[in-house]
Amino acid sequence: MILFILLTSILSIQAKSCASTPITCESILYRDLCQSVEDYNYNSLCEWDDYSYKCQKVSPAKLPCNQFLNEYTCKQKSYKCFWEGQQTSIFSESSQQENTEGNCVDLTCQSFNNRFSCRSFADISCDWQNDDCIQVTKCEDFKTIKGCIKSRLNQKCAAIVDGKVVQQQKRLAPDDLNLQCLIEDCKHRIKMSDCNFVNGVQCFWRNNKCSKCSDYDTYDSCIKNQGQCFWNMNQCQNIECQQLSNPIMCNLKKGQCIWNQLKYKCELNSEKLDEHCYQEYLSTQNKALQIDIMILMIVIMIY
Repeated sequence: MILFILLTSILSIQAKSCASTPITCESILYRDLCQSVEDYNYNSLCEWDDYSYKCQKVSPAKLPCNQFLNEYTCKQKSYKCFWEGQQTSIFSESSQQENTEGNCVDLTCQSFNNRFSCRSFADISCDWQNDDCIQVTKCEDFKTIKGCIKSRLNQKCAAIVDGKVVQQQKRLAPDDLNLQCLIEDCKHRIKMSDCNFVNGVQCFWRNNKCSKCSDYDTYDSCIKNQGQCFWNMNQCQNIECQQLSNPIMCNLKKGQCIWNQLKYKCELNSEKLDEHCYQEYLSTQNKALQIDIMILMIVIMIY
C-alpha cells in the first residue's frame, strides 16, 4: 500500500510538471486567425468552415481528389490534390470555380517533372534525385539544399555545406556542394533573432552563438545561462516556469512562460502551442523519474 501511494505521487508530480491548456481550432473566432495557424513546417492546422462560420481542425481524411469537379475546389478545399488540365489565373476565384477543363488528381512528388518544380507540399517532403522528384522521410536522405531546407517532416532539417549552415533564404545550386542535411539543433541557428525554439527544444543566445541547456556539462557553465538553466543530478536542465519567483526571471523565458500579475507567479504560456513540453526537458524528466523510482525501491527494501 505504501509503495502504491509513493509511486502514484511521483507519477502525479511528473505528469503535472508539463500541464498546459493549449488553444484549439474551435476556440478561434476569426477567419483570418483560423487560417494562419500553422505547425513548425508551415502546414495548416485549422480551417474555416464557410457554412457554419466556425474554425475547425484540418482533417487529414479529406474527400478523394476525383470528387472535386472544378479547379477552385481542387486547389482550395482539398488536402493533397492537383488540378491536371487547363490552369486559370491564380488571382481569380470565379474563373477557377468555372474551370472544369481537367481533372483533380492525387498530388505526389512524381507529379513534379523537373528540378525547379519539385517541392514539398502538405506533410509530404520531396527532393530532386537522379533526375526524378522523390519522397523523402528523413533529414539525412536529402541530396539538395532546397529539399533539406523546405522539408515537411515532423522535425525541421538544417542544411550544412562545407561545415557552414545554409540560411533559409539562400538558394544555392546543390550539384557540386558538400551537403549534409541534419535534424536541426539550436547550434544551427546563426542569428540571435532566430535563437528561440528548435524542434521543441528551448534555445538561448550566449557567447555569440545559439545554445541549449544540455550543451553545458559543468555546474559553473550551466548556471551562467541567463537564468534559463539549472544544475540537477549532474545535468544542465531547463528551468520550469513555476520555479521562477519573480517577473524579471519569468520574462526571460517569455516564449514558454508568462507572468500572472494577479496571482503574482510565473505560469506556462498557454498561447504557445509547441513550447511547453519540449523534447530536451522531457528526456531529462524521464531520467529523473527512473532515478526517483530507484530511490523509492531502495528505501522500501531498507525498511
